[in-house]
Amino acid sequence: MQELDRHDIVLFAGHALATPDAPEESRLLLAPGVGDDTGELTARDVAALRLTRPELVILSACRTAGGRPAVLEGMTGLAQSFLVAGVPAVVATLWEVPDNAAHAFLAAFVERFAVDGDPVRALTAARVATLRGGVYGPEVWSAFELVGAPAPIPVRSLPKEEAR
Repeated sequence: MQELDRHDIVLFAGHALATPDAPEESRLLLAPGVGDDTGELTARDVAALRLTRPELVILSACRTAGGRPAVLEGMTGLAQSFLVAGVPAVVATLWEVPDNAAHAFLAAFVERFAVDGDPVRALTAARVATLRGGVYGPEVWSAFELVGAPAPIPVRSLPKEEAR
């Protein structure tokens, strides 16, 4: 998984399994690799990584922002495990969001994020765009939240043509 440390922004769009009773076992479901690789990446696995390059991780999978409150630590779970691994900011979901709605929302997010690297402004702009579009209601735009540092992030790896 150290391949993640080669990118400034990491987007995971797929499936996740949240385990509220054992949030460290919540997992992202990836394609299986070779050997004994199951393709599952648990919150515990992520927290054990040491990531120095990614400035933002986007988890477009169900219930990736959830977890369980921990004394003096806030919430524990998938999004928080990326913070522990060294990523300063994570966009994650509080509940299930249909794929087409998540795609539309994140397209608006990335378009704004490419302008100035500010995840707070990008999240707000995506919420407003989704609301004004009238296709998706608050069950979509309110599902995404920013976890971690709200400071602007220097956008180095997102060329303008990819943001469109």
